[in-house]
Amino acid sequence: MQTQAIQTNSVKKEKNSALGTIAGGAVGLTSAKFLKTSGASAFAKKFIKETELPEETAAIVQKGIQDAFEKSGIKEKGYQIRYVNTQNSKEIACELTDDLLARLGNFVKPEQKGAVKESMSNMLSMYTDLAAKGKNAFCIAKAKKIVLPDGKLTTAGFHEIGHAMNSMTKFGKLAQGPLRIIGMIAPIGLALYGAFSKNKKAEEGKELTKGQKASNFVRNNAGKLSFLAMVPMLLEEGLASIKGGKLAKQVLSPELAKKVSKTNKLAWCTYLCAAAAAGVGSFLAVKIKDVVQNKKNQKAQLNV
Repeated sequence: MQTQAIQTNSVKKEKNSALGTIAGGAVGLTSAKFLKTSGASAFAKKFIKETELPEETAAIVQKGIQDAFEKSGIKEKGYQIRYVNTQNSKEIACELTDDLLARLGNFVKPEQKGAVKESMSNMLSMYTDLAAKGKNAFCIAKAKKIVLPDGKLTTAGFHEIGHAMNSMTKFGKLAQGPLRIIGMIAPIGLALYGAFSKNKKAEEGKELTKGQKASNFVRNNAGKLSFLAMVPMLLEEGLASIKGGKLAKQVLSPELAKKVSKTNKLAWCTYLCAAAAAGVGSFLAVKIKDVVQNKKNQKAQLNV
């Protein structure tokens, strides 16, 4: 019985991990437009420009990525690097879909597998299509795959290896999974809550309840809480860059290692801008609601 319980818990963890990966990816894609409204897009453009290297230099960096992959220890853990281009983009998306779907096992009913597979395939196809165009590189820890554009964004490969290394730690697993999802969803929820609520007021002769106090605290600190929710993601991204940067120094010339470091910093700045924009957005949502509400109250008083 004890063995069966342990196996059941293990399967549940695998299910939650796979679902977390899917949800995280979906949230990341739906947040793309939001990122464009912040300074993140400017840093992203600089990042892509910095990764544009002459063909010979790109080949040297790509060889360095393979050497770093060997040194990192993640190969022994089952990781693979897949280089994507316009010819194999769909094939790799299908490969990733099958890997992740296998994690769900029997928890997906037979009649649901078709719909789940189609949804996952569509999401991952968007990721691989962007990578094929040289606009994206990513690591899916649950599938143990690092997906890199073939001949493009070469310096980004070290950062993705860093993500894979992070996935071997407790903090990395949390930051890449549930904490990342919270970090992307919470700012949206806080902004909506601030925009469609107002501060609670105690009834005459009574004090605010704990629930009302909590509601007011969340609303009045929506901006700070939104930024705070994204801190684990910022830390994990930073750690991935640091680890990738250390590997780059071991396998590349000092000049190219500096190039890797620069592109990593630009990439991290996109996340910092996104976090700042999330905080400002939630803060403004509350302030705008308060201004509108105050005008309504003043108009109501004048009509009395």
